[in-house]
Amino acid sequence: MKEPKLDFVQNLDKELRPVFTEMYSKIEDIDNYWLFCPTWGKHYPSEQNTGILFYGRSPNGWKDYSDYCGDANKVFDFLFNRPDQVDWMLSYTRSAFVSLIRGVAETFYPNEWNEHIAWSNVCKIAPDTNWGTPNDTLWDCQYSYIKKMMEIEIGNLSPEVIVFVTGMTAGARWDAPLFEIDKFKGLQLSESIEWGTDARTGKPLTSKAGKINNTTIIITDRPEYRPIAPHVEAILNLIKRFK
Repeated sequence: MKEPKLDFVQNLDKELRPVFTEMYSKIEDIDNYWLFCPTWGKHYPSEQNTGILFYGRSPNGWKDYSDYCGDANKVFDFLFNRPDQVDWMLSYTRSAFVSLIRGVAETFYPNEWNEHIAWSNVCKIAPDTNWGTPNDTLWDCQYSYIKKMMEIEIGNLSPEVIVFVTGMTAGARWDAPLFEIDKFKGLQLSESIEWGTDARTGKPLTSKAGKINNTTIIITDRPEYRPIAPHVEAILNLIKRFK
């Protein structure tokens, strides 16, 4: 039997808050952006090295914290450990991103699938628009915080599987923070499955995976405008290969 997780919510708060509040105080015009904290469901597994953590790129809109602008701790309190933090997934089941997560999660958690998983974004700061990822300037100024927060999140949530829905064909930027975490240095993505072809570029759509320190890491292409079923199947097959 695996060891139980410590009170990861309390520890996450303790470790993440100072990084978040420093980020809030250091980045210019911070209140002009969307800010984000990691999320998890009420049934997220309570044992070490269990559960699935999904990563997207950046929040395209999130919770409106404007009533707390100027007070980093109050902004963090508003965004962190919200009772409704995974409810949004049930309202966006037609989105490709949610459909992909749901397809994977329901295989393991057929009831209340969204309440059994964790979800975060690589970037914690994004443009105040409904679409779009940080430009180079916004990426660079938050990068050190991205690395610190990712390491804290993974350490406390302690998943067995991490799925980066960030894009194998999107360049190395989105993967870079992971490979700078000591626990994952030396990770080799030794398994690969092609599950489609990009209609715009003709390039193969791919999911790649490796395992290090009892954690399976999967990095996969984005699902938008692409078939969901073979994408889900590819991720599930990669999880099985490393069981």
